[in-house]
Amino acid sequence: MAILCASTTLLLRTIALWERRRSIIIVLGTLCLAHWTLLYRGMFLVVAQWEPSRGLCVVVKTDPSLLNMTFFFSEYLLFL
Repeated sequence: MAILCASTTLLLRTIALWERRRSIIIVLGTLCLAHWTLLYRGMFLVVAQWEPSRGLCVVVKTDPSLLNMTFFFSEYLLFL
């Protein structure tokens, strides 16, 4: 949620800086929606299962490729 709020704040500041030009709004809006989608999808990548012998949840499955894509996309947006 912190990344979502920070990227949205940067989006709104950039739009204000460019005096609400429609072309900037369309480009940044598209990039922001893609970023939100990646971050939302990233919340459901880890599958955990209760381990009764240890008394805790253990990660049984994860998909690091989507996490890598989200990381690099976030870094790319910072340098735009």
